[in-house]
Amino acid sequence: MKKTIITATLVVALASAVQAADYDNTGVSIAAESATTGISLSTNDTSRSINVYTLGRSLDLGAVMADNGTNRDYSLSVGKTLNMPVGSITGYGKGEVDYNWGDTYTKSEMHFTPTLGAKIALGKLTPYTELGYLLKSTEGDFTSINKVNPTVTVGTSLALTASSSLTAKLTNSLNSDWKSTDKEVGLGLVVKF
Repeated sequence: MKKTIITATLVVALASAVQAADYDNTGVSIAAESATTGISLSTNDTSRSINVYTLGRSLDLGAVMADNGTNRDYSLSVGKTLNMPVGSITGYGKGEVDYNWGDTYTKSEMHFTPTLGAKIALGKLTPYTELGYLLKSTEGDFTSINKVNPTVTVGTSLALTASSSLTAKLTNSLNSDWKSTDKEVGLGLVVKF
């Protein structure tokens, strides 16, 4: 009964947020993952991208190419996730560093993205929430790190089969005063092989 109430509350919260706010940017992705590597294809209202990455290593690596039909950008990343289970809730911290370059950048940029989150497994449903922050520095002065924006994400993963899951999330990007600047709905399919 407890799981049913939590699930119903999450569904109502997600539906209310979509109706109450103008989510003007949507993203869709599909990913294929093994135990150690993955590849993801995604698109949103402005661009499409391909991401190749590693999983379950001491440091995970990734490479992304994004294209909007006019400009093409590239990114290399290294990151780590630490899980901290507390009862039925799993807290986690993620850190990622990206090196970015391409047509939309006047100079190469380093992005630093610390994220704190929590998730709870409720049978086939795993709702989660995250708070992330984007920091960046630019070529010529990589030691000068500037705050860019925080993000708040609420989402869930639904296990469809033993080897596939569907994800849905609502991401709210904020400015330095913690006021909303952009809202995005994201849907994804992950297939394990």
